[in-house]
Amino acid sequence: AMVREANRVDFSFPEMDVLLQFHRTTEEWVDRANIAIRSRISLSEIESLVKQGTAMPLDLSEFLDKLNSRLRLAHEWLDRFQSEVPCQYLSCGSKVDNLSWMSKMRAALLDSSKDGAFG
Repeated sequence: AMVREANRVDFSFPEMDVLLQFHRTTEEWVDRANIAIRSRISLSEIESLVKQGTAMPLDLSEFLDKLNSRLRLAHEWLDRFQSEVPCQYLSCGSKVDNLSWMSKMRAALLDSSKDGAFG
């Protein structure tokens, strides 16, 4: 209501400019959060939204709860994936050739789908 009133009054002062900018920033964040909640976006985008939303001096808990839930599910999926799919590079053990790695990955995915790990 205050923002609408400020827009109606044709008078500018620093505090109003700060308020209007904060309102725009908040609206943009809410729009991005709604998109993130309803559709597929990157893990880094969800993490960024949670970080920004947490820092805002507003009650955004309705959005943050949903974003945190998606973030938790994404991390759980990544953990499961990394435990099921063999690593290709030295950070996970010894380096193997691509064909061997793909063969092991395929076998792991087939085994996990039989066990219902990814379903």
